[in-house]
Amino acid sequence: MFQRIPTHLKLILGYVLYFALILLLYKIAFLSVYSYRLREVPVEEVALAFLLGFRFDLVVIGMTLGLFAFLSVLPYLNRFKAYRFFWGYTPILLGVWMIAHLIADIIYFENANKHIGYEGFVFIGKDLGVILRSALEQNTVTFLIGIVFLLVFLPVSTWLFLKYNPYRYKEESWKSTGVQIAIVLIVTIIAVRGGIQESPIRATNAIVSGNNFVNNIALNGVFTSIMDLKSQSIPKFLKLETDEAVAIVRKEISYPGAEFISDKYPILRVQKETNTGTPPNVVLIMLENWTGKFIRPISNGLVEGKEVTPYFNQLLKKGRFYNRFIASGGRTTNGMMSILTGIPDRPGLTVVRTHQVLGNFSGIGNIFKRMGYDTFFVTGGDLSFDNKSTLMPHWGFDTVLGEKEIAKLGRFKLGAWGYDD
Repeated sequence: MFQRIPTHLKLILGYVLYFALILLLYKIAFLSVYSYRLREVPVEEVALAFLLGFRFDLVVIGMTLGLFAFLSVLPYLNRFKAYRFFWGYTPILLGVWMIAHLIADIIYFENANKHIGYEGFVFIGKDLGVILRSALEQNTVTFLIGIVFLLVFLPVSTWLFLKYNPYRYKEESWKSTGVQIAIVLIVTIIAVRGGIQESPIRATNAIVSGNNFVNNIALNGVFTSIMDLKSQSIPKFLKLETDEAVAIVRKEISYPGAEFISDKYPILRVQKETNTGTPPNVVLIMLENWTGKFIRPISNGLVEGKEVTPYFNQLLKKGRFYNRFIASGGRTTNGMMSILTGIPDRPGLTVVRTHQVLGNFSGIGNIFKRMGYDTFFVTGGDLSFDNKSTLMPHWGFDTVLGEKEIAKLGRFKLGAWGYDD
């Protein structure tokens, strides 16, 4: 039976097994690294989540290899060597990317408590240089090993593929080609949907337990990243009519001393003056990676018996601290936009990386400027990262200082991500 399978489909099946092995080893590694989170969790729940993960693996394999399987069965085009090389060799590169992406996912999960999403793709652009420089400075040996691996792997894998690729083009009947196309399309569709059920599989199908970590076992970083890329807008069935949405939001954010002043901008409020005299200086500090689990009110604040944030734990007693604060997203840009504009970032791809960020909405700097304040934005990092050099003036900050400006002072030591706070 296996001998009757065309050689190009045998090659694709080989890649299917290759990808399946990668995803299986990933799941084993993921469970090994985070096994400490499984205390008092029933074994049957873990086993069920692990087995359910094969459906999500099937989706990933269908999404990544389905196109190449389809290209491999198209008639006529396989006459061309470059075409055969494209659909035959590219999955090898995808496998390397998948391994790197899944390793990043395991690392990412530690503090994010979720699998990596669009973050896995968002830095593949002009910010890639910052990431590579950081990797070189923080893990020089690992970075250089990775570069050497790529320099060796790419030519060697290309040579091996060209030498041992089992596929050789030969004309087939239209009947045979049609059957192959039909089979590939049907199998790919079933794989991408995660089965033959009524609705395509979703991340919520991974919920099999009351334990959040167990519900993440079935998922993998490739699946969640691809799903994030597909979620660039809010579905119609999740949207509200404007009047209803305005009424709900106004009710939630209204408080004594504030008055809604515009129907055109329905959540625009004016705060009545409550404190006469000279306006105070206002300093807003945004902390990067300030994970809540290291703060005493949320946990005991100890790591190996040592208090991680002793000064902050004392400082918060002198002000207000919210231990049930809902984050506006999982990345710095989500929080930065929400804090500096008062507008929550959207799901999926952050507005900061699209032209929509230049829309007609203001920032906190513009508001303070109208009250006579001088406005400054200071960061120890590169201002080109996440477009801060152009965004901050747009949001009302007259003076914007970053890594290059601080370097001119010659007073501080430069770290991998810029100057430490």
